[in-house]
Amino acid sequence: MSPDACASAVQLPMSQVQIEFVKFGFGLLLSLMTLAFGWLIGQRLTVNWNLRQKRRELDFLAVSQFHSIYGEQKEISRIWRLVKKQRGAPLEPPADIRWQLATRACQLESRYESLVVKLATERPLCDNEISQVGLFRQAVQQVRESIRDDVEIPASSFGTDYVFVNALAADVARVVASGDSSESISPRQASDNLFKITFIGREDFATALNHFKAEHPNVG
Repeated sequence: MSPDACASAVQLPMSQVQIEFVKFGFGLLLSLMTLAFGWLIGQRLTVNWNLRQKRRELDFLAVSQFHSIYGEQKEISRIWRLVKKQRGAPLEPPADIRWQLATRACQLESRYESLVVKLATERPLCDNEISQVGLFRQAVQQVRESIRDDVEIPASSFGTDYVFVNALAADVARVVASGDSSESISPRQASDNLFKITFIGREDFATALNHFKAEHPNVG
């Protein structure tokens, strides 16, 4: 066999080995890319799931916060009613009871305001839900204003005002509990929600209360 033939015979297997190395390297690279892509997708799904779970936890916390606000509203209103409507053996409230209750009413109002901001900026609210949240905001403000003006809180005793505020509380509780803050809204929607809620004033509350009285003539 000539030297050239021997050289060709030696080179052929070496070329095949190189091809196998290239195939192996390409397969390894493809496997690594597949693993990396799967890891990235898995990480993203995990992060999204964790964020969603955290938002749900905050939503549940908002429900608890509203229940606490409603309970304290009732508590402050009833204490102030006892101060204003003493019958039989007179009570001897502390000399600064009015200031104490006014301070608590301000704190209560601030807590509800923070909840309003959360709902307005995180939830896609419809007009009816905006109205309910805004009207209850007025009911909360009435507690502070009545103590400030040294008059009884209208919804502190059973009557149309009492039933109306209770109905509003049920509506707002449903809004808080049924919403999902994972549904993102635009900054414009958020600002519009907050503006519409805070734009609802005393006149709107009085109008809604009159409608409620007309629809429930036997209440109160």
